Amino acid sequence: MSVAEIKALAKGGISDEVILSQIRNNHAVFHLTTVEIIDLKTSGVSEQVIDSMINTANPRGVAGQSK
Repeated sequence: MSVAEIKALAKGGISDEVILSQIRNNHAVFHLTTVEIIDLKTSGVSEQVIDSMINTANPRGVAGQSK
């Protein structure tokens, strides 16, 4: 799963829940740059999805807590 696919899903009106499920089910890991985060925001991707994408790079979750 790529950043472009996430943007396409968001632009297609797919719900955050479905996008988040796709990220989890695909075990996708994102290492987003600042430019990519800004691009996601301007493309209509929600903060919830962006936060989830950022947190895929840290398998233990936010602030080192277990998921």
